Amino acid sequence: TFLPLSAAQNGMASGVTRRVFTFTGSGKEALLGTKQALEQMKCNPKGKEDTLEIKGFTNAKKGLLTFIAYIIPTTSPAFSAVEIRRGRGDEGDFIDFYRVLTATIGQKVSSEELPVQ
Repeated sequence: TFLPLSAAQNGMASGVTRRVFTFTGSGKEALLGTKQALEQMKCNPKGKEDTLEIKGFTNAKKGLLTFIAYIIPTTSPAFSAVEIRRGRGDEGDFIDFYRVLTATIGQKVSSEELPVQ
């Protein structure tokens, strides 16, 4: 099966590799809230405020799982989008990780699943 280069780069060739949720708060609040949740989950997050990006890893059921979280400010200061991308690791572990992350963030998550294009 042939996929265009852009489709392969976006992860469509390997299945579930990213999820997006909305966070109630500004980009900086989303960065801090997401980083705190990842610290509670013991995921070794390393954040970059200038790029609104968090990288980290965790030991999951089937081995090491790496991820990158991108904080995407919206036109409304009350909401931000948070995109979580799987780097390495099992897809099932990634889905479990994502569910625990959104549950850990709690009430600040206003939408657990946004369409990804």
